[in-house]
Amino acid sequence: MDGFKKLLGRLGVLLLLGLLLGGCSFPSLEQAPTEVAATDVLPAKSVGPLPPALVETSPMPGSKIAAAGEITFYFNQPMEKSSVEAALQGTPTLNGTFRWTDDATLVFSPAQPWPQNADLSVRLAASARSSDGQNMEEAVELSYTSADYLRLTQSL
Repeated sequence: MDGFKKLLGRLGVLLLLGLLLGGCSFPSLEQAPTEVAATDVLPAKSVGPLPPALVETSPMPGSKIAAAGEITFYFNQPMEKSSVEAALQGTPTLNGTFRWTDDATLVFSPAQPWPQNADLSVRLAASARSSDGQNMEEAVELSYTSADYLRLTQSL
């Protein structure tokens, strides 16, 4: 029991020493900010407007798409709606409706379900234009696989 009391006493002394040393101020290791001369800064270059681009789709390319599944196209800027709709082509032929949720997001809904367990190819031609009239730099190819028929996978 005496050994335990000695250990607690030593821990108390170490704790007190740690608190005292922690309260001391030491020289700062931070450097003072350096001043930058106006001649060291490069002037900003104007690059003009960025070309329109397809930045994302839902579902992602290469994935399975539901039988009546929609495809959502997200662009990096507002688009000229009629040019984008005309630039969309597909195999099998895209037959359905276009719905714009905002100026940069297009949702395509097929008129009838996609063929079962088929490869789908969607192409967005470079003729798609942004609302400021600039064409896409290159065409975009997307591929999907449609869902298969429902079938029994396990029975009990």
